[in-house]
Amino acid sequence: AHVLQRVAGCELDENTKPSGFLKYGYDGEDLVEFHLETKTWTPLTPKANVIKRHWDADLQDLQFHVQMLTRLCPLWLNRTLASGETTPPQTCRIT
Repeated sequence: AHVLQRVAGCELDENTKPSGFLKYGYDGEDLVEFHLETKTWTPLTPKANVIKRHWDADLQDLQFHVQMLTRLCPLWLNRTLASGETTPPQTCRIT
């Protein structure tokens, strides 16, 4: 059996615009990750170079990932926080 994993998420900060992350792994190893700023995939293993070429060429899919990470994910996160289902992590300072 083989395992393909996808990890995606976003972060909200009052002082900056939303940021997001998207990464794939295969059989326990990092495979590729999406860079929101450049709208490109970075292969994390040599065998992922083929994936990068195909996925970077799919402009419609790249735009979907940008929208998902910058609009949909922050919207869902805000709704979750507003519903009171969870509390944001606390920030502490070490002195």
